[in-house]
Amino acid sequence: MIKNVVGSIKEAARRLLSNWRASLIILLLYVALLLVIYVFLSTMVATVGQVIINGLTALIAPVIFFVIQAMGVSYMAHEAGASESSASRQLKRALNGFWKLVVVSIPIVLLGWLLAYLIGQIPAGTAAAAHEAVRTASAPVRTAAHRAPQPIDWRGVGLAALQFLIYGIALPLAAANLWIATARDGLRPAIKSAHRTLSRSFAPGTLMIYLAGLVIFCVIPYLLMGMRPPIKGELIEVGQLGVQLAVAALLILFGWIVTLGALTRIQQSEPVPKQVGS
Repeated sequence: MIKNVVGSIKEAARRLLSNWRASLIILLLYVALLLVIYVFLSTMVATVGQVIINGLTALIAPVIFFVIQAMGVSYMAHEAGASESSASRQLKRALNGFWKLVVVSIPIVLLGWLLAYLIGQIPAGTAAAAHEAVRTASAPVRTAAHRAPQPIDWRGVGLAALQFLIYGIALPLAAANLWIATARDGLRPAIKSAHRTLSRSFAPGTLMIYLAGLVIFCVIPYLLMGMRPPIKGELIEVGQLGVQLAVAALLILFGWIVTLGALTRIQQSEPVPKQVGS
């Protein structure tokens, strides 16, 4: 299984780097997505024009996002040649079919909102806060050097871990596998076999691929963003921060697209379920 996982990741990375035209299209779409998000976040809503700009960017950003996902599935789901026409066909296919990915994502988004609401009803840290209040009131006055360590808010830690499992692993992995099944089988067959797709989404090999990709598109960029080497000079620090941001953004894109490609390769090795009447 490990050999199959490593082979899938290597093949996805090789296919992505070898088809440089498709990779360039994905990169340009990614840059456009970042720019649209920046405009949305930086635009005030004080005037009618600004409200219109915010509304347009709020509509454009999801479209670009799902086109990128469709391209990320397409470069592995179909044999990608090195010609420009192949890359253009992948882009055309993504533009024509990204709405299918939107449709299968709606239940995932609704489930995420519902879980966020339910988790928000849990009073995180209530027990730990009460325990700290009692301990502080009953304990004798201590100096700063001999002050007892603060108790750990285990309920808060548990909720944070639960949120990471849901929003960092379970829902993205389920959505990615639904996208791949939709691109491979079509919308109706993918919906009919959604329960099988979701059950396969958490198979050991699939989880290993996703966790390996998570290191590339999440953990390493996070650590990179936190690096602050002792370099003097404001201009040098600004330039260094710019390089860190650029490298982190590229790692996020590369790691996610390779993860999608590796998951697609795993699904390609499985038989396509027969659909009656489709």
